[in-house]
Amino acid sequence: MHLARGTLYNILRPQRFLEVIGQDNTVKSIQMALSKGVLEHALIFYGQTGGGKTTLARIVQLNL
Repeated sequence: MHLARGTLYNILRPQRFLEVIGQDNTVKSIQMALSKGVLEHALIFYGQTGGGKTTLARIVQLNL
């Protein structure tokens, strides 16, 4: 099966902070830092597999 837009996982991955579920405190902290323009030069996403680390990192990268 070939998907024209990419893998099913990447198609269903949240693209905006509003779509992220279960990371309310993290999303709120990152959004506040982005709005104030005080985002650190490095962020460390740490946690269990499937916790949304890569998804949040990609969303932050899109919002810079």
